[in-house]
Amino acid sequence: MKYAIIKTTVGTRAQLQEHHDEHVRYLENLQARQVLVGAGAYDDRTGGVVIVETATIEEAIAIAREDPLVQAGIETYQVRGWLPTLTPRPTDGTGSTPLAEIAPLDAPPVEESFSIVEADGAHAGRLVVCLLPNLIEPNDPLRLDYLRRARPRGLRKLLLLYEGEVAGQVEFAPPQASGLPIEGDGVLVVHCLWVVDAYTGLGGGQRLLAECAERADGNIESLATVAYNANLPFLPYTYFERQGFEVLDQVETGRFYGNTPIVAYLMWRPVRLGARFPSWQRERLLDGVDFCPCYPWLLGKRLYWGRHYSYHGQLVKEGLRRPELLAQLPVLASKRVDKWTVVKVGVPEADLTRALELMQSALIAEPTYYAHVYDRSRMIIVYPDRMFHVTLDPSSWREATRYGLDKGIPEEELIFTPMQIADEELA
Repeated sequence: MKYAIIKTTVGTRAQLQEHHDEHVRYLENLQARQVLVGAGAYDDRTGGVVIVETATIEEAIAIAREDPLVQAGIETYQVRGWLPTLTPRPTDGTGSTPLAEIAPLDAPPVEESFSIVEADGAHAGRLVVCLLPNLIEPNDPLRLDYLRRARPRGLRKLLLLYEGEVAGQVEFAPPQASGLPIEGDGVLVVHCLWVVDAYTGLGGGQRLLAECAERADGNIESLATVAYNANLPFLPYTYFERQGFEVLDQVETGRFYGNTPIVAYLMWRPVRLGARFPSWQRERLLDGVDFCPCYPWLLGKRLYWGRHYSYHGQLVKEGLRRPELLAQLPVLASKRVDKWTVVKVGVPEADLTRALELMQSALIAEPTYYAHVYDRSRMIIVYPDRMFHVTLDPSSWREATRYGLDKGIPEEELIFTPMQIADEELA
């Protein structure tokens, strides 16, 4: 697919000129790799567009990040799917799919031991909890509040059973009851589709999708959902593509799974002739969702998931004036040392600058506390009003140590050696 890298200049003309040759070599390299479709600057030099052709949006994002102008902080970027004007999406002129044959979403044959039931009656408790019950507590207030509002408006969940045991689930709702900001006539929004690993590859997910389309109330024309990167463990868009879904739009979320930026895809599948395209409210999605505490992110909550990061960071919990920082950065481990609680966090390389800013803004300045972030060779020592870029060699810490002493930190507490907690290792 083709992607447009839309760039905005935030630096000066002099900075643009300084990095011009590097930028040209970057474009020549893209051309040599046969991924460059076209490139050009706006005539007022406020930015430009680079169009590339890659297999996934993740590859296009990686290309955008490699631009010397982006790396130098001279330009920012957005990545959007690009459809050439001469090959538009075929419609009948009304914004609906053409009146052509649509592959039916049929339930595949499965073993007789499988069955599908509604999450009600004896299974009503499954409306609240997830496939792994410990992921969501039965009395979770966020989930219960959403169910109170959404069930009367059409929210439903189906369970895939194997010999009476829950093996999978699909949750779906019309747009007015959905926790995802998807809108459209005749569309049914799929929140979650999950089959336990032991039962994958047996057609259970396809059967759940077929059943939710079959059992949905009203005149359903299509299914829609929000899916994510193919290499992430939740709702990969490649699975939905295999079920006949199409990517209509995509957006970088600003969240990370380990070192991987999370990309969200609006996906859609017609189940009737003449189905109309849905839309989504991208800004609402980026604000976060509040219908399930296990969803890839919550409203105003975590920015990062996973355990393998390019950088680790250490800080003292008692030294935070903003303890909510620990709800943003991924806590990998913690350890009580004398009167302090030492906390280890993960930091993805692609988001290092923002993570450092978060940490710096959270530190208590009087009395002064510090944090430090490191990989296998580098370290950044973070004070409330200054940062020092050093190596793991203690001889490079002198200026940072002197600065801490000047701020009144006892010398015995100025220890920057990375601490191993619970055998944590760098990715």
